[in-house]
Amino acid sequence: MKHNTVSDLHKQNLETWKQAKMERRLSAPVGLQYRDRAKERRNKFGDDDIPPPNKFKEKYMKAMDNIAASTAADTTDMKIGDDNVGNKMLQKMGWKEGLGLGKANQGRTDIVDTSDGRTNSAGLGVKQVARRTNDDYRETAKRTLWSRYTERGEDNNG
Repeated sequence: MKHNTVSDLHKQNLETWKQAKMERRLSAPVGLQYRDRAKERRNKFGDDDIPPPNKFKEKYMKAMDNIAASTAADTTDMKIGDDNVGNKMLQKMGWKEGLGLGKANQGRTDIVDTSDGRTNSAGLGVKQVARRTNDDYRETAKRTLWSRYTERGEDNNG
């Protein structure tokens, strides 16, 4: 401790060390610069920047051309508007009008028709049971359950 506080040589060495450290900080670049080693390699060996062919994109574009040609003849009466939420979602996922859903665009292209008398609360696969006007909720529920039970029995037997 005495050497550190009293020795002039120690103080002088500390001062030169601090000075050298400060000079290194000031001489270093402010922001480290990116060194494009790939560009240096291309310049050295003469390789071009041409990317390899994208086989997936070519396959996709060929499929899109085939579909466009096949759907040009098909014109449907019913179309979904561009303001429809489902249409917007499908388009964000890459779907285009006239194409089917699926990996190879093989799915259905027509709109599912729900105008066959279903109520708004019934699903697409529901078969309606004829309801009598004087039946209460309990009777209607029983009739619906019985029809589903017998339908299920027919599916298993037939």
